[in-house]
Amino acid sequence: MKNCLLYLSFLLIPIANFAQGVFSNKTNQAIETVLQDYGNQFGTIKGNLLHENGQLSTYQSTVLIPGAISCKIIMHSNQAVQWQAVLYSSNSFEESRKRFKELFSQIKNTIIRMENDKPIILNGRFETPEPTNTHTIIPFDLLPANRFAKKLQVSLAMQQQGGEWKIILNVHDAPVNTFALTNN
Repeated sequence: MKNCLLYLSFLLIPIANFAQGVFSNKTNQAIETVLQDYGNQFGTIKGNLLHENGQLSTYQSTVLIPGAISCKIIMHSNQAVQWQAVLYSSNSFEESRKRFKELFSQIKNTIIRMENDKPIILNGRFETPEPTNTHTIIPFDLLPANRFAKKLQVSLAMQQQGGEWKIILNVHDAPVNTFALTNN
């Protein structure tokens, strides 16, 4: 009996690990690549300069989330860096709210394997957007809080810009309230 249980555990553990999936989709793979390059100030994934003003330089990101409207890197004059992906845009609040929940579910519990460090898990608590709020921001905790995770913030935002609702994924090195979610 003991041998039978041992044999079953060898069979079930790989199946359970496969079912959980470190990366269940290409979105999670892109997030992993972005987070791995954070320590390099996104230098490895920084593409062509899109525009520049006194405070900001905006570059195309070479890492793209499938289906995203845009993916870019924003370099601030104070040396702060931000990777941003506009994942969805719609005039419909209800459609945007539904997509926001779907995207949150895809990102939550993503396991990120970091070079020379332990894996981290993106964990957050869903907050339902309300039509009376112009924005909803969900910060993800990076667990366990290692040296890497303490310097970084990942957040998912749904915000109204003009007549549209946009869903934006941000990776940056400052508290979420420090960064204005850009309209670029």
